[in-house]
Amino acid sequence: MKDTNGRSFNMIKRGLLALTFGLAALFACSAMVVEAADFDLELESHKIISNYWNMTEALYILQEYPFKSPEVGNLERDYIEKARSYRTSCEAFNDEIVNHMREGSAELLFTFSNIYQAQTHIKKRALDPAVKMIVEKIIADSLNGDGALILLIPEKHRDSMLEDYFPGYGYADPNYLYRKGKEVRWELLHAYWKTEQKTIETTNYMEMTIAVELMASLEAQVDFLKILKLFEIEINGKLVAAAKVSFQVRTTLVTTCQRKYERNKIWFELYHASKDYFWEPIWELCGETYNFFEEPSGEEVVIGSETVPPPPIPPVDENNEDIGDGYEQASLW
Repeated sequence: MKDTNGRSFNMIKRGLLALTFGLAALFACSAMVVEAADFDLELESHKIISNYWNMTEALYILQEYPFKSPEVGNLERDYIEKARSYRTSCEAFNDEIVNHMREGSAELLFTFSNIYQAQTHIKKRALDPAVKMIVEKIIADSLNGDGALILLIPEKHRDSMLEDYFPGYGYADPNYLYRKGKEVRWELLHAYWKTEQKTIETTNYMEMTIAVELMASLEAQVDFLKILKLFEIEINGKLVAAAKVSFQVRTTLVTTCQRKYERNKIWFELYHASKDYFWEPIWELCGETYNFFEEPSGEEVVIGSETVPPPPIPPVDENNEDIGDGYEQASLW
């Protein structure tokens, strides 16, 4: 770890308090709604844990630098960004479980309870904010709503949801701080295919000559329309006001593909340091910890595609026989 040349008690305390009060402010923000087509409780739980480790790592790195160091600004921004990612993953998780309960089933809640209880007390700390959000929404619904959520909980557990379903909630090791280290090994658990859609957009620069009366219609359907030249052109014996224009056209291709994913169990070093507020933490290897990750294997097969064309440019007057072939000639020149 970086030597800070006798950093003061206040500097250490500043960083530690940032984690406590900074998280309190972040979790007080409005929830972001995230829709998930295939919500995997185990993977999403480990995403929260992974984001928690990333956030605490950013905090510990920030603590290693003196307050007025030129690196502090970027390090603080990195910490705030990772704290927001952690908050967002907790909020999305909470929304999924509560919305599932609003549909009449507490199955996800009970499954999450089993996942939570299987974690070490260290990783439970990462999941606690999501637990708090879920329980608070259930209680708020019983007090201010129709009470439908609380009715999904067996009566004997309604007054002790945290103790019964999330034992160990809120417990923090009084003696040690913890920090995830480098990757040690990984284990492939299983592989599977998912059907996904991918949208590919391309932009093309074009020039054409168009009848002036169609300019408004064209402008509504393209980007960055620019008039290069105005003139008259004779079409079928009649003078037609025309313009040479340039613009950009966006083409959208939607593909449907089968993509192969792997679920891996990745092990990391685990360090701890004594909670001593007067000295910089001394990190010592104390074991290992793991996370589940879903990662694309790199194999992908496109099984369908569809081009979404821009809308056609209609003539101003479909019954104007004088335009006829001349309309097509002038507008596509």
